[in-house]
Amino acid sequence: MSLLQSKTDTMLKNNFKLAWYNPLKDQRFIFLNLLGLFSGLACTLLIYLWMQMELGAGKVPENDGQLYQAINHIPNREAALETSGSAVSHAGELNNN
Repeated sequence: MSLLQSKTDTMLKNNFKLAWYNPLKDQRFIFLNLLGLFSGLACTLLIYLWMQMELGAGKVPENDGQLYQAINHIPNREAALETSGSAVSHAGELNNN
């Protein structure tokens, strides 16, 4: 081993010792540091999931010519209510057409 490699190994060992013993010495800050770490990771995950949802919202599927939407028109005294979706009960009727 060269002298530089030996100094590097010693330096890494000392850094790991410090990283292990300092939290034991300052126990009151462990909870605060872990709380900050976990909240940062949770926020990062939520931002990532939100971005994935926003980026995927405008994409058109490859089989868009075969997609249908069933609209149910329900008359009411005040105004008509329209609901949309695809239910299993409409599957047979859509297959016949």
